[in-house]
This record gives sequence, structure tokens and C-alpha cells, in this order.
Amino acid sequence: MRKDKEIKAAAMLLALLLVNLPFQYSPTKGPQGQSPNYIKPGSFAALYSNIFFCGTGTANMNKDASSMARAKINAPYMLLSYAIPALSYYNGYMQNPEHYGENDIYNRYAQTLGMSEASYIDTQAQYHRGNPRVLIYHTHTTESYANEQGASHSKNHQINVVSIGTIMCKTLYEDYGIESLHLTDVFNDIYTQSYDASLAAINSALERYSSIEYIIDVHRDSISEANEHTKGHFTTMINGMPAARVELVLGLKASYVNENKEFRSKVKSRMESMYPGLWQKDIDKETSQFNQFLRPNSLLIEVGIDLNTPEEAKHSAALMGRVLATVILEQ
Repeated sequence: MRKDKEIKAAAMLLALLLVNLPFQYSPTKGPQGQSPNYIKPGSFAALYSNIFFCGTGTANMNKDASSMARAKINAPYMLLSYAIPALSYYNGYMQNPEHYGENDIYNRYAQTLGMSEASYIDTQAQYHRGNPRVLIYHTHTTESYANEQGASHSKNHQINVVSIGTIMCKTLYEDYGIESLHLTDVFNDIYTQSYDASLAAINSALERYSSIEYIIDVHRDSISEANEHTKGHFTTMINGMPAARVELVLGLKASYVNENKEFRSKVKSRMESMYPGLWQKDIDKETSQFNQFLRPNSLLIEVGIDLNTPEEAKHSAALMGRVLATVILEQ
């Protein structure tokens, strides 16, 4: 009888471990959309202090008398949440469901399995303090790069164009101090309505942030002739690493077409001087607007094609962040 109980207890512990495996890092986000407050193993003192005085990070509680009182009441539940990570995930989801996309479980697995900081990208991070000058978004959000699954579209932000926009924003902000707003919503669930969906989100962002001066729509191009020769045409070597080549696209029907042409000319010139070979070509669409009529300095950027790898595209993203930054600072 005792042996049966021990077996059942061991089975329950194993089941609990398996259930909680994807949730081993806290999913909560800090104040003002900062990066997730991941709790490092072993930092128990900091963990308990953070829970007791400040909640889990989602509440952004101040250390005043009322919040201290609430913290004392909630402390047992918060400690239990961290003891059972799945409960912490549920708690965070109930308070901030908009932060939990379809790729969230993948992201949690990626971190649990020890993916390096170089390969894992926090695509939910924002790189501004309330006055973004640059807006980066993705009308065709699920456009992705060559991977083991073989699909050209994915909602996994680690391999689609959202990771490219994240790197651009991070480079602009951390290396040059240029505040950037990144829209990571999926706009192409209904493909024919993609530009209408992204337009609504852009207008909402412009209403909230009058500081926005530059609007960049980041895509990934595709090619019908899928072979190594074609892939080589869209790949170059920069600083000893392969990089996806970049196309600069304008809709000539847009209201600010002259201003946009001037902006593109500056971006192209800077690409050629800083990273020869990165620029692939300019593309003009006579009958299109591409949402480039809302502000001058609007541009659609195609980073590589579906044959490029995520690593090649991410290398180009960092390079393009530097190119855009130097153009913006000169303007």
C-alpha cells in the first residue's frame, strides 16, 4: 500500500513538472511595456522581495501604504504562482491577455531549453519612452524565412518579419537613442484586407503619438524560382556574414510620393556607402499607395526573400537599423 502511494506521488510530481515545463520563466511584463521580468533560478531573495513589495510586475504597484497592505494580503497567492509556473502564466494572462500571442508557448519553450540571447528575441519589447519618432509595422505580418518546417508564413515571431522589425527598433533606440514604436499585431489573417487592417492600427498610433515622423512597413519578398542561384542573388556577405539583400518599395499613388522618394534616395545612398551590396533594388508601384499617404518619410522595406534564413534576415535588420538611424539623425 505504501509503495502504491509513493508511485502515485511520484507520478503526480512528474505530471506537474511536465505541465509546468513551458512556463518555467515568468510571462509577466513590467511597467510601460518593458521587457518581461524573467526570474533567474536561484535569486530567491530578489524573487520573494519583488513579489511581497511589488506584486508580479503586471500591477506596477508603488510602495505606498495601500499597496503594501495589498501585497501582504496577496503574498501567499503570489508565492504559490511562482512555485507553480503554470499558475503564474494564468495569473498574468488574466491581467494582460493582449501580451500572450500564439507564439507565446514557443517562446517559453525556447527559453526553457536554453536558447541564447542572440537567437531568442523579445518581440513584445518596446523601444521608446513615450515619444517615438519611428513607427515600424508589418502589413503581411506572418511572412517568414526558410526554416525546418518549410512554410513561408508563420505566426512564430522568432522566424517571421516581426523579429526583423524588433531588431531595427532595438538598434535605433539602444545604439542611437531614436525612440521607435513597433506594431506586432497580425494584419494578414484575411490577406486581401491586410492594408486596411494595418492602416487602422497606424491611424490609432498616430492619434496616440504625435511625435511619429517616419513610418516603415517591413516585409519579406518571395520569388517563384526557388533555387540556390536565385537565393544567391538575394544574399550578400557583409562583415564576414551572409545578409539578406534589401528592396525599397514606394507606392507612386500616395500623397507624399515626392517626400517619400527623397527619403528613399537618402536611405539607398547610405546603404551603398555603409554596406555595399545590401541594397538590391528600388521598386515603384504606379497604382499603389501602401499606406504611404499618412506621413512623409514613409517606406516599404523588403528584407530578403523566403529562401533566406532567419539569421541572414536578422543580420540585415541590424544593418538597416544603423542605416535608418544615420539618415534620421542627419535629417
